[in-house]
Amino acid sequence: MVTRDDDLYVLYPVYFDSKASRPLRRVARDVAVAGPTADQVAKACARLRLKPVLEKGRHHPARSHRSEGRVLVPVRGSKAVLVRQVAEELSKLRAELEAAGRTTRKGAEAPATKGKAKGAAKKRAKATGKQGRTKRS
Repeated sequence: MVTRDDDLYVLYPVYFDSKASRPLRRVARDVAVAGPTADQVAKACARLRLKPVLEKGRHHPARSHRSEGRVLVPVRGSKAVLVRQVAEELSKLRAELEAAGRTTRKGAEAPATKGKAKGAAKKRAKATGKQGRTKRS
């Protein structure tokens, strides 16, 4: 358990989630991203040279049904300023991942594939019986 004497700030992914309500989200919606993961928050902290410690399997006290993980960073100034800086870096990181085509809808990083998506879509359509548009007579 992290105490105030440990000189660490605890950052949960929900602080940066644009879909979360304001009591849980700590940044403005225009700076927040959809569905951030603890790994992405840790990467954003590492880019800011904060020496993050990723703890998987942990959950926000108000969201005990989800174990999203959390990131611990050393105390450096105000937590509100730190959260804002991490949010800005997280949105830059997310933009870079999307530009590289490596982000899924939920925000998790997807493995890089080359030309397999089209074949996979055809297999899914064939399995479900939906094979494109049909002509009406």
